[in-house]
Amino acid sequence: MSEEFYSVLGVSKTASQEDIQKAYRSLARKYHPDMNPDDPEAKKKFQKLQEAFEVVGNPEKRKMYDQYGSAFPGRGNPQSGPYHWPQGGFPFGGSTGGNGNNANFDLDDILKMFGGTFPEGGFGGRPRSGTKRSGGGFEDWEGNPSSGAYQQFFNMGMGNTAGEFARDAERRRRAEPGSESKGSDIQHTISIPFAKAISGGKMEITIRRPDQTSETVSFNIPAGVENGKRIRLRGLGNPSPGRGKPGDILITVRTEEHPFFKRQGKNLLLKVPITLQEAVFGGKIDVPSPKGMVSVTIPPASTSGMKLRVKGCGVPSASSSKAPPVEAGDLIAELYVVLPRNWSPEDQELIQKLAAQQHPDVRHHLYWTP
Repeated sequence: MSEEFYSVLGVSKTASQEDIQKAYRSLARKYHPDMNPDDPEAKKKFQKLQEAFEVVGNPEKRKMYDQYGSAFPGRGNPQSGPYHWPQGGFPFGGSTGGNGNNANFDLDDILKMFGGTFPEGGFGGRPRSGTKRSGGGFEDWEGNPSSGAYQQFFNMGMGNTAGEFARDAERRRRAEPGSESKGSDIQHTISIPFAKAISGGKMEITIRRPDQTSETVSFNIPAGVENGKRIRLRGLGNPSPGRGKPGDILITVRTEEHPFFKRQGKNLLLKVPITLQEAVFGGKIDVPSPKGMVSVTIPPASTSGMKLRVKGCGVPSASSSKAPPVEAGDLIAELYVVLPRNWSPEDQELIQKLAAQQHPDVRHHLYWTP
C-alpha cells in the first residue's frame, strides 16, 4: 500500500524530496485540466497526483505514510469535503489549528489568504460557459494558464514561478498545430561565374521541400556581390507548422576565379600585354571591361609593371534603394612588355648598338642592406 503514491508520481520509495517535486511538476503540467479540457481521464490523474504529492511531498507526512500506509493517522477522510489537511497544516507551512482535528478548506478561502479570489474575469481567468464552480473547482475555469489566482496558488505548491510556467506555456503554444511559429529556413550555396558576380543577373536554384518535392526558385544576383556574401529570399523557405509565416531561403554566394581579371575591393585588376613598339613609342589600345571594350592610352617609354587607371570601369555601384549610393570602381590596367621570340642577326646587332649608346643602369636601386 505504501508504494501507491510513489507509483502515481512515477518515483521509487527511496526517491529524494527534490526528485519527488520534479516528478510532480512534470506530471502536473501534463495532466492539468486546463491543458486537457476534453480529457476527463486527465482530470482524474491530476487529482490523484495532488493527493499523492500532498502526502509524499511533505517529509513529515511521508514518514507517516511509509510507516502506516495511506490510512496513516491524521490524513483525513477524503469524502468529508473538497480539501482536508491533517494537523500541521496545508502543504505551504500554514496550520489548521492546534486541536488536532481535520480542517476543510475551500479553494477560495485559501486564495484569500494570498490576496486572491475568483471574480468574473479576474486574475486572467473566467468560468467556462455552461459550468458552475463548486468548492475548489478550479477545473471549471479557463483562461491564461500562466496567470490568475489559481496559477499563483498552483505555482506556490509546485515550487515554481509564474514566469517559468508562462515560458513553458509559450513553448507548448508554439509547438502546437495552429501556432504562429515561423517556418524553418533553407540553407543553399551556389557557385557563380566571376562576370555574373560583377554585373549581376538572374539565377535559378532547385530546392527540396520537407515533403520531398522539388521546386525551382528564380532570384536576382545583385551587381557587385562579394564572394561569401549571403542573399536572403524572404518567405520562400519551409512553411510554418501552424499559422505562422514561412521561413526564408539563405543563399551563400561563391565566386569563381577569372583567368585574367582579379577583384580588389571595388576595383578590377587586369594585366595587359604590350609590344616592344608600343612600349617604346606609346599608342592607344582597347581592353575589355564590364562596360565593354574601352580605350587606354599607353605613354611612350612604358615599362612592365606600369599601371593605368580607367575611371568607373570597375565593379558597378550597388543599385539597392536601402543602401547609400556608392561610386563604381575603376579598371586598373597593369602593363607588361612582350618581346619577340625570334630575332634576326640584324635585329640583334641593332639592339647591341642601342645598348652601347645608352649604357643604362636599370638595377641601381637594388640593395641588400637598408
